Amino acid sequence: MARIRMCDADRETYGGPEWLGFNLATLTDDTDLGELEAIEAATDTVLAVAVAEPAGVRAIRLWLWIGLRNAGVNVEWAKFRPKVLRVAWEAGDALPPDGGPPSTDPSPSS
Repeated sequence: MARIRMCDADRETYGGPEWLGFNLATLTDDTDLGELEAIEAATDTVLAVAVAEPAGVRAIRLWLWIGLRNAGVNVEWAKFRPKVLRVAWEAGDALPPDGGPPSTDPSPSS
């Protein structure tokens, strides 16, 4: 599982743990179909597209949002405006915004 870290300002705004775990590729294995449909409806995002285009801003926003939900933090999608280009990544099975290998730098800039 990859991990993503919001910048300090976003963590102060939205709460949640420092690192959010996620794996959109296996999300469908662990989530009820109705929940998946609710996520797509709430985010107006097709999950398959977000997985296929991991470098997109919308996909990064979705990863953060799902990571927060998995951590028990419920933020309304319409009000969720993280600084997606200020995230940090930890090695795992997902790609970072530039489409290259995940970063192994545990001390991201904020």
